[in-house]
Amino acid sequence: MTSTRFPDRIETARLILRPPTAADVPGIVAAVNASFTELNEWMAWANGPYGADNARAFCDASLEALAAEREYSTVLVHRDDGRIIGGMGLLDAKWDVPRFEIGYWVHTHYVGQGYCSEAVRGLTRFAFEQLGAKRVEITMDDRNRRSWAVAERTGFELEAVHRCDRRDNQGRLSDTRVYAMLDVSQLR
Repeated sequence: MTSTRFPDRIETARLILRPPTAADVPGIVAAVNASFTELNEWMAWANGPYGADNARAFCDASLEALAAEREYSTVLVHRDDGRIIGGMGLLDAKWDVPRFEIGYWVHTHYVGQGYCSEAVRGLTRFAFEQLGAKRVEITMDDRNRRSWAVAERTGFELEAVHRCDRRDNQGRLSDTRVYAMLDVSQLR
């Protein structure tokens, strides 16, 4: 499917991480809308109604960024039933370092079951072992304690809290936590 440094898929014990395609539009829309209340709290892109046009635009932009090797956005597909249960990616690639940021979200029904941590481990391992990463980071709103827990559980270390550096979807100023990992041996 791809002719980049990124694979067609990464498999973990319970998940398949793979680039989204047009065939995924209904599954993406269903997962986002089932989780919209939570996503709207933390994700800048979840700021209004989410429909098929939004999902198609996401798929198109993801494949374009993949071809340019800027980002590796994936859908999280449950191996047992093929359902899309979230999204995750290696974002903002800086190949001269090399350095990546991991972004993620999980369908509300699947939160608290270890899927996000499992996928973060798989993607982090891939970044270090296959792409030669020297730095992988995760950033999130300082109030998003569930997201902190994923970063900390998987071995990322808190480096900084950037105070009042963005506005959330409700227009409030918010702080951003920055976690980083510099070597795959830190991965838990």
